[in-house]
Amino acid sequence: MTSMVQFARLAFVVVLVFLGQALDAANLETKHDTNRPLKVRLDYALATRSNDVAENRHQWVFSSHITFKENVEVITDGQLLRMAGDAFAEMEADFLQYAPYLDKNGKPKMLPGAMSILAAGNEIFLSSSQKGLSTFINEVADSPVKRQLEVCFATWKLEHPDKDETDHKNNRRCGEIMTFHQYYKVHSEELITLSPLARLTTVVRLARTGEMVLIPACGTGLEDRWGCDYFLKDHKAPPEKSDVVKYLDDKTLVAEEYTLDALAGGVRNIDQIESC
Repeated sequence: MTSMVQFARLAFVVVLVFLGQALDAANLETKHDTNRPLKVRLDYALATRSNDVAENRHQWVFSSHITFKENVEVITDGQLLRMAGDAFAEMEADFLQYAPYLDKNGKPKMLPGAMSILAAGNEIFLSSSQKGLSTFINEVADSPVKRQLEVCFATWKLEHPDKDETDHKNNRRCGEIMTFHQYYKVHSEELITLSPLARLTTVVRLARTGEMVLIPACGTGLEDRWGCDYFLKDHKAPPEKSDVVKYLDDKTLVAEEYTLDALAGGVRNIDQIESC
């Protein structure tokens, strides 16, 4: 009798756990499109690699790729900042199409925290940071981005022998890294060779005010950790360590309005470069 009671209790606990996971699960049965201007949407192929019920067992990234008819150097820094903020808002809206679990503030629990924009040549690469399961970039077998991260890891150890061994501050999940991954999925030319240099920045939405703000590359100002600030330097020819891109980190930069079809000769195409 006692064993039957124990079995019943165990079965009850298992049911509760399963129900808890089910309630904490977005609906990924159908891939949803978007009609929003920048076409920021879920990287569905990446998100659905896992069949697990729980949302935190998936890899969440939202992205878009815009090709213009002319070089994007004519787009102002302020317009890039505004575009990054608009992309973040599009990510928030797109996630809701998948009926995700919402936190107490009504926001998707697994919503990535940042949106990065990379302006290179005649292209704009938009990508969120990655949230969820293990770091995706570490799984890519032949990636110049992964190789650069490994160079950073090794160089940091050599330059800081007195520091504890440490990896990227945000575990290689930042939007900056994901935009680089997108770029190298379609280009073999190294970013550092572009003239003018590509521009890059990242925005987050402040929880208390809802304001969209520019943030410096992670690791900036830290002495005991390296992050994207270190990743965005060329470590092949120290001690110069040239910038790989021009990072827009001036917090006084003001977002400027734009008309997408009027930028850089107009839009040629908008698509998505899937991570995998």
